[in-house]
Amino acid sequence: MSLDTYAAKLGFTTLNESDYDDLKRSTKRVYYLMKDGEWHHAQSIITASETREGLRRMRELREHYTIESHRCSSHNRDWKYRLVPRKLNQSELFQ
Repeated sequence: MSLDTYAAKLGFTTLNESDYDDLKRSTKRVYYLMKDGEWHHAQSIITASETREGLRRMRELREHYTIESHRCSSHNRDWKYRLVPRKLNQSELFQ
């Protein structure tokens, strides 16, 4: 994916090589935390990403995974998230 395409996907008008590398590293950190399929608190995701935008990096994973969310309690705004591999149909497997 080109820098311009990636920038547009994230809502940026421009993106330099350094920004791109940082964003991709942060997304990988979130993936490595969540790949176990267990529930993870939002703060854990943000901490793992090493950026303030950890939940945005998590949302990038939606291209290949389903992200499930679960409110921790009806009395607060804390959420948990987990990564679930998306089942691909046959045409997607052979692209």
